[in-house]
Amino acid sequence: MPYIVFLNPKGRRDVWRRLIKYYGKTVLLLSGYPFIRVKYVDLANEECARPGVCILNHRSGSDAFFVAELPGKLVQVINDWPFKLPFFGFFAKLGKYYNIKTMPWSEFLQKAGEDINSDGNSVAGFPEGTRSGDNGLGQFHGILFRLAQEIQCPIFPVLILGTEKIPDLNFMMHPGTVRIYKMQPLMPEEFADWTAFKLKKHVRELMCEKIKELES
Repeated sequence: MPYIVFLNPKGRRDVWRRLIKYYGKTVLLLSGYPFIRVKYVDLANEECARPGVCILNHRSGSDAFFVAELPGKLVQVINDWPFKLPFFGFFAKLGKYYNIKTMPWSEFLQKAGEDINSDGNSVAGFPEGTRSGDNGLGQFHGILFRLAQEIQCPIFPVLILGTEKIPDLNFMMHPGTVRIYKMQPLMPEEFADWTAFKLKKHVRELMCEKIKELES
């Protein structure tokens, strides 16, 4: 795509992000279909279809590919190790993904705030920091919740269920359906006076309750 070099920096960044998203969708299609299917359910109100912070649970190393199923423009917040991968790391840098391990808070706040409030991109991340490998939900780190508080944007809890078996801990694939649920958002006015600790605790409890409901 030679025309990318003629775009401004944001234009180039957005093109690479779209290509990463299409790549994720293609990997999911080619690697599992028809044995592995993906079902996306949007439980959020239509009037809340605006950019914000997407909080995702993390059961498997394949979760990053399933983020591509979320609608709209988005950028992922990831740990340091994906940037070191020879293929994904190269394109993650081109797409200006956020390295939460090396980026200072002030820089992250400025750039992520521009992404959400000016450019219409949602910021998606896994606050557990590492995959659980089972049906549990680990403790949350607070940086994504601090971001939502600082820039006063919605928080969208997102559940990815079923990836713990695709592949499982023994790298075996199992037929099944991965279900992705975008839950009702928390709007900024709801948590305006909360601490980041209270906010992340509340969101985690909501997600735990919804997981129990959906998997019972």
